[in-house]
Amino acid sequence: GKWVAVAYDKAFYIGQVTAINSHEEMDVTFLAHTKDEGLIKWPRQKDCATVHKKYVFSSTPKMQAVGKQFFVHNFPNIKYLYEKYQKTYMKENNQ
Repeated sequence: GKWVAVAYDKAFYIGQVTAINSHEEMDVTFLAHTKDEGLIKWPRQKDCATVHKKYVFSSTPKMQAVGKQFFVHNFPNIKYLYEKYQKTYMKENNQ
């Protein structure tokens, strides 16, 4: 499936689209952040969620498998896009 970055209130997560449910929603299986920025991995327990497309702020993570982990080549750019998205759409919900 396609890789996407999804915004949550305090963080973003990169995952793989496993199903398109409608024009508005999709199922995504998420990877977990590691202590090393730009390296992510599959979590021990599967982390799957139905996501509304409005929370998908990037569909361009450039992923490379490195053993059991993935290196996100454009992680700084994804992080920047998330910070922009968060400032624009999420701040008023946190006050």
